[in-house]
Amino acid sequence: MTNAVAPFFAPGFDWPRIRRAATFFRILHAADDPVTGPATPDHIMKFVTELGATATVPAEGGHFPSTDTTLPRLPEALRLVTDVLPA
Repeated sequence: MTNAVAPFFAPGFDWPRIRRAATFFRILHAADDPVTGPATPDHIMKFVTELGATATVPAEGGHFPSTDTTLPRLPEALRLVTDVLPA
């Protein structure tokens, strides 16, 4: 994992406890996320690996939720989630 993403996971998640909290996990993470930047693939794979999650990675979407007014507002982000992730 790159140094840019490592602080997000510090001091560490209790992955077994998180896995017990749900029957399945879906990750929605835009490829152009400015927060994770070049570490985006590492960030996504951490959740896929640790949770056995299925990842959906649209090319665009930025980082949501976000207060950046150039990125999708919450209703648009929720629509993106429902459009991209299968039921």
